[in-house]
Amino acid sequence: MKLLATAALAAGFVLAAEITPAHAQKEKDTLRIAQTSAIALLDYWIDPRPEVQFNAEAAFDNLISYDDNKHAFVGTLVKSWKRVSPTVLEFQLRDDVTWSDGEKFDADDVVYTFNWVLDKDTKLRFKEAYTWIDKVEKTGPYTVRFITKEAIPWGLARLSTQTYILPEHVHAKLADKNDFGHQPVGTGPYRYIQIDQNKGLVAVKRDTYPQANSAKPAPTIGRLTVTMLPDPGTTTSMLMADQIDIAKDLVSDQAENLASTKKFELTLRNSQGAQYLLMDARGRSGVKALTDPKVRQAIAKSIDTKPYYTVVLGKEFADTPQPGAICSPRQVGCDYSVPQEKYDPKGAKDLLAQTEYANGFDVTIIAFEGQSTQIAQILAGQLHAIGIRASIKTQNFASYRNSQRDGKLELLVGAYGGGGLPDVAQTLNFFFSDDAKNYHGRPDLIDLAGRVNTEMDPAKREAYSKKLLDEVTAMHYLVPLTDSSDIIVHRREVAVNKGSAAIGYGYVMSDVSWK
Repeated sequence: MKLLATAALAAGFVLAAEITPAHAQKEKDTLRIAQTSAIALLDYWIDPRPEVQFNAEAAFDNLISYDDNKHAFVGTLVKSWKRVSPTVLEFQLRDDVTWSDGEKFDADDVVYTFNWVLDKDTKLRFKEAYTWIDKVEKTGPYTVRFITKEAIPWGLARLSTQTYILPEHVHAKLADKNDFGHQPVGTGPYRYIQIDQNKGLVAVKRDTYPQANSAKPAPTIGRLTVTMLPDPGTTTSMLMADQIDIAKDLVSDQAENLASTKKFELTLRNSQGAQYLLMDARGRSGVKALTDPKVRQAIAKSIDTKPYYTVVLGKEFADTPQPGAICSPRQVGCDYSVPQEKYDPKGAKDLLAQTEYANGFDVTIIAFEGQSTQIAQILAGQLHAIGIRASIKTQNFASYRNSQRDGKLELLVGAYGGGGLPDVAQTLNFFFSDDAKNYHGRPDLIDLAGRVNTEMDPAKREAYSKKLLDEVTAMHYLVPLTDSSDIIVHRREVAVNKGSAAIGYGYVMSDVSWK
């Protein structure tokens, strides 16, 4: 987050806290939420933006959920499931779930949802995320079978995230499927009674939610109002004026100043992604120094992540530990044992002295726009301190992809969102496929990533992942710099679960309750 506030602004926050009475809406059982983007229709299948997903999680359900505290999948719309064969998953559905219009949920809804998603005429942005499914069959009123094209160990992870089941009795009748999102019908804990891109969204708690579980508990807040506030300054003002109860996407100093008033708390939520440093160990860019393992180790030792976290999260969370690997330990299959290098600039200089680059060398850091560039600027200073002369080139995503393809990445400070799954497979596929992203030159790592993607035995799968990640850390091909956390600003009457979320928004309504 950018550090923008001045001392005068901070003083203004304190003054506002003194003169503005705190009348949170707990007495009215209404949580007032700020979001940055307008929503015209509530349908994540059609409009897969993070803000839409936050609300979709409240209105709809996946078949199963992932409890990141227990590292386990739990049933939501299903009672149980079993693997009949490596390519067949059978689910026993709950028989006590109703849609928000009162109709019963059953196997027909599940089969309909996936028939529609997989239909060749259905155009969806993330349709490829489901092409591993061959078909879904109804085997009883409350039993379905998923037949996959091959053995997919991460299939449960996909079905637990961003895979909302649709009501056949409503959705199938619509000639234009976009109309569904204007008046959605879901099985989730909330029923949305207003969806207006100008006026915002309003939802009310459903009377019963029998499918509640440890990952998606029953709602405790009666009413939600969602206001679209694209400007962080306006959001901050409305928080102080007691017109909003919870928000994210504020600049870090604004969040810290709000917390200093004692009316608000800050909760850190990890969203499984990371800022990272990639080094051209393969030598594609022509910078020979980076092919030397001791040089890469020296670079890793030069890294102090505290100022990076000050940029990303602010001073309050500057001591957040450096991630142990590019994946999150809350993801299924993410295992490692080799630690990241400790900050040791003297040790870094000593390592360089053992190479032909004792007098340093020139290198260019390519960085994504925004926070990545801010981190790259700090990294450049850390490299200069050990004798490496680093310059920075900021690129938008299209330019970066061209540089990547053309072998022009020397050092890259980039950001990765975590793959949107509570599973390591998509992360390893992203970084260790035989494509333009390959700056390590290790076919064995690509093979290990492929094994993680197909191995059905959990223990063997985790062992492959550990072998890959430990080698990456030992050889310093890829160094995680910070995790991609979100700071949630909320009134003290509001409790936000301190956990992680596979979704891009950082938190969902099931993480929020009254104290």
